[in-house]
Amino acid sequence: SCNGIDYLIPLCVSKHEGVSVFAAMVLCNLSSCSSGHEHEFVREDLIRRLGRIASGDCPVSSKYAIMSLCNLTSMCHVRDHVARGVDLTELFGWMMKEESNTERSVYTTMLVCNLSSVEKHRVEILSAGGLHCLENIAANVDDIHLQRVILLTLYNISACDDSRAMIAQSSLMQFIGVACRSRDLLCQRCAIMTLSNIASSDETRNVATRGGGLQAAIICLEGYDTPLQRFGLACLANMSNDEQTQSQIVVHGGLHSIVNLSREGDVETRECALLCLSNLCANDTVHSSLVDQDVLSVLVGACKDHQSITALFALANLTSGDKFIHDLDADEGMVLALIDLVRSSDNKHKQCLAISALRRLASSAKNKAVLFQQGILLTLANAKNSKDRDLRREIASCLCALSLSSRHRLDMAQIATPMLIESAKSNDSETVRLSLSAIANVAVESNTHPVLCSADAIESIIHRLSHALTGIKREAIRSISNLLTSVDLHPTFIRHDVIECLIQLQTAGCEDCDCLAALSFSKLSVSTGLSNEGLKYVLTLLKSKHKITRKYAATALRNLCASSDEESAFFKLGIPELMIEVLNGKETDLDVLAAATLRSLSCSSIITDKFADNGILYTVIRSISKATVELKSQIAAIFANLSEHLQCQPVMISRGVVKAIDGLSTNDHGDTLKDCARALANLCSAEKVQHDIYRQGGFKTLDTLSHADCETCKRYVAIALRFMASSVEVHRSLYAEDALSLYLGISTSDSLDYQRSAAASFSAMSQSEEGRLMMKKDGISAVLRLCSHADQHVRRNAVCAVANLAASPETRQYIALKGGVEVIRFASAANSDVDFLRDAARTMSSLAVDTAIREAMVSQEVPKALSKLAKSADSETQRFASLALCNLCVGTQKQNESIVQQGVLRILLFILRYPDLEIERRASLAIAALSLGSDENRIQIVGSGFVRSLLEATSYPDLKLRHFALLALNGLVLSTDPKTKHHVAQENGISSLLSVLKSCKDDESVHACIYLLGSLAENVDILKAIIDMDSFLPLVVQKLEHAESIETKRSAAYFLALVSEYPEYHRRLQEANALKSAVALISLVDEESQYYGAFALALLAKNKSFQVPLTKMGAVRPLVSAMHSNARHWAALALLKLADNFNNHITIAEEGGIQALLQSQGAGVTVANLAKRAFDDLCRKT
Repeated sequence: SCNGIDYLIPLCVSKHEGVSVFAAMVLCNLSSCSSGHEHEFVREDLIRRLGRIASGDCPVSSKYAIMSLCNLTSMCHVRDHVARGVDLTELFGWMMKEESNTERSVYTTMLVCNLSSVEKHRVEILSAGGLHCLENIAANVDDIHLQRVILLTLYNISACDDSRAMIAQSSLMQFIGVACRSRDLLCQRCAIMTLSNIASSDETRNVATRGGGLQAAIICLEGYDTPLQRFGLACLANMSNDEQTQSQIVVHGGLHSIVNLSREGDVETRECALLCLSNLCANDTVHSSLVDQDVLSVLVGACKDHQSITALFALANLTSGDKFIHDLDADEGMVLALIDLVRSSDNKHKQCLAISALRRLASSAKNKAVLFQQGILLTLANAKNSKDRDLRREIASCLCALSLSSRHRLDMAQIATPMLIESAKSNDSETVRLSLSAIANVAVESNTHPVLCSADAIESIIHRLSHALTGIKREAIRSISNLLTSVDLHPTFIRHDVIECLIQLQTAGCEDCDCLAALSFSKLSVSTGLSNEGLKYVLTLLKSKHKITRKYAATALRNLCASSDEESAFFKLGIPELMIEVLNGKETDLDVLAAATLRSLSCSSIITDKFADNGILYTVIRSISKATVELKSQIAAIFANLSEHLQCQPVMISRGVVKAIDGLSTNDHGDTLKDCARALANLCSAEKVQHDIYRQGGFKTLDTLSHADCETCKRYVAIALRFMASSVEVHRSLYAEDALSLYLGISTSDSLDYQRSAAASFSAMSQSEEGRLMMKKDGISAVLRLCSHADQHVRRNAVCAVANLAASPETRQYIALKGGVEVIRFASAANSDVDFLRDAARTMSSLAVDTAIREAMVSQEVPKALSKLAKSADSETQRFASLALCNLCVGTQKQNESIVQQGVLRILLFILRYPDLEIERRASLAIAALSLGSDENRIQIVGSGFVRSLLEATSYPDLKLRHFALLALNGLVLSTDPKTKHHVAQENGISSLLSVLKSCKDDESVHACIYLLGSLAENVDILKAIIDMDSFLPLVVQKLEHAESIETKRSAAYFLALVSEYPEYHRRLQEANALKSAVALISLVDEESQYYGAFALALLAKNKSFQVPLTKMGAVRPLVSAMHSNARHWAALALLKLADNFNNHITIAEEGGIQALLQSQGAGVTVANLAKRAFDDLCRKT
């Protein structure tokens, strides 16, 4: 402070050696105790003077000058001035000069050491060749102090990045390695510190490790000096940043010492040990050794004490090994310690590391249960409030790892969903990506979807589809694709325009996004359609390079085509053609989906446009040879759908689809067989191609399909067989090949559909001649058996077949031989179905035509059954029943009486009054048939009140009914018992007959009416009543004159003959002009008419007033002609009576009457003889 330095500086360069030496000593001493006076030494002249002294010849002065400079460089404020005032090259020269002077070398090296403590001076030292100087000194140094200073200098220099490589390439490494094993503790410390610096660089780490560096560092751990242990741990920490070195540390036994120091050392030592462990934990290969050394307990203990963040690093590294994690059972204490650290620590870095360790532990399935049990979700939920980006990212990453546990996804959804949604809105892209990834993982389980939906996650996820980063888009679309598994959420997604957002993904250029978009479309396609843009995007995805993307896109197309009502869009976009290309391609993975798409499109009528040329059939048929079971199923469905279109059926037949179906039918797959059967059923519905199908083997294919176990398949086979049976050409082929066995087989099947089909087929076959002939052999028994089937449809068709067969005379007898009469009678009694009863009645009406069968029917009391059917509410059934009764009544007397005894009269009376002309006609005919040949039946019929109904029927305008009623009345009045005639008369029958005779114009009714009059007129009282009605005789005569049929003339002639018996009615006959009619009758060629005419003329000729008029009317000639007929007796009698009048003799003679009388009767011609002979002849005729 007294400016003493100013006086000392000149003295240092005094000519007197002693003065300069002492001045230098004073400066040396002052520089060593200059606390607070550093500024006094900041003098350039002082530094230069000391430099000159140091380079001087006086060794003592030089030593003290160097010591002064060394002391000055220890002062921070002076150090830079010394560096500027001292030439480093000169300084290195001092170090090298007089190497024997160890003390001077020590201080000079210490001066360099002090300068090297400043980074900028290190570079200057290296540039000036200081490292080479140290290398030379170290090569031959023996002094322990100089070794310390050199090592300390190397330590300082090694802090420079550029110097490490230079040191590593020099021979100093050997010097450092030897020093690490020195007995001098300070040398060891400096050497290991220098080695630690060199090992801190990636470029020089391997050099530091080799040559014994690693072993030297490990040896430092085994001593008792704490700083040395600490420096050794630091060196090993740097060295252990290399994977190979990590294993070597364990191999050379360093792990045991590191673990011990991590337990027993002081805080700093434990921290260094944890650094080593942290690096070692990053190597999977040493994890087992770490576990053996119980490193986990050390790390967990450090975490519990909240001592070191390094322990968390170590745990994080330790848990990063997949194999280790899967072999490690998570200790609850470790988990609790980590969780507690997350909860209680305010250090965000510690929280991040702890969560990272927990995340890595969560990569093992068996550890996840422990984590969830210890409340990891709530812990993360509480930690989420931090605004630290890294912490939030680590939380999201941990949740993402936890979400991989399928057992706990529902818990995650319930607890962590709000956290994940909030994180998905973060500004940090990685946090958003990880959160979306966790949501996507949680959404894998469908039971989490309601929770995610209730938390409004959908809107946030969809919003992230528009994010700029592809990774976020990918996780967002993955979340959406998983959520879309729940069909219930589809409306929500659609409401948020998810489809439009998905379409925008095509601009992302991400293959994963395209794949997930295709998956999303495939799931959405079951609930909604797509716009043209959406369809175009799906078509683009279908052409992707990735197979899975193409598969999802094809699945979406399949679903869209299956559910859409507007198929035109698919055809406009050329989807059928695209599917054909897929099927034609070499890649077979999409064949099933392509075929399924065509299957759906084939339901549309648009498919029929240019169907013959669009190549669908050709491609599909060609694909059968290489098709899998699923593809065959789809192809069969395509055939089935196409066969629904009438326009496609001819093309399909011509292109050999039937043979293709035959190939598919060999596949034992339920759906395939079902669709094959459906296709054949549809094709067989076309009448024009049924025989073509038969010729192409379709019938044999149906035979194969008939043995399938699928009930639906059997139903379609049954339909196809029924259609085939409707073709007459197929009947001929079946008959020619004797192929009825299939129908007979299905008729005995347990399948109701088969039995129905068999019955319907039999019904169709029975309508053709070939079919009836084919069934005649074996089919009748089957049909009759089906008539008693429990199913109504089977019974209907079976009885219809029997009715058709019964209509043919060739098969009618076979029905009776097989017991058909009894079967039909029993079945009709047991059934109430209108259709069945109608055909049953039709069957019996046809069978009753045959005489032999009729007898069996009567004996089996079929009339009783028919009586019930005749009362049916169905008019057709009534008609057939009445027809059957009518046919049955045309039998023998015994049969008719048996029919009456079976109570038929009552029902006949009922149907006679029924307002149906056909039924009334048949009832009338039945009564007419029953009344013939049996007086007993006539009496019962009359007693049952039929007369009045029949008389009423004669007034109906229907000609046939009127005719049949008159026939029935005729049958009744033919009885020998006069009661029947009287009953007719009492029922005002004569007036009714008069009305009929006046009104009817048909010859049959006129004949029946007049015949009835003739029968009634056999009774005198009734005849009188008839004659008393003035209109009768003129009408009969008129009808006789205009009659067209001989039967009408005969009946009228008989009536006139009866009237002519009574002279009192002759005048009435003359008034009615009956005389002329009688002459006309005798002139007819018909013998019966001649007979009645001769009879009438014989009786009329008795009346003398008629003899001349009759002769004038020309009666003689026809009477002469009749002399050669059966009526000759009455003709002769008439001639004789005419001859009673003299006026007639000439005419009789001219007409040859006398000669005829003589030739016919001989000599004994008398009136008495002729009358007797005529009466005898009349008795024989009646």
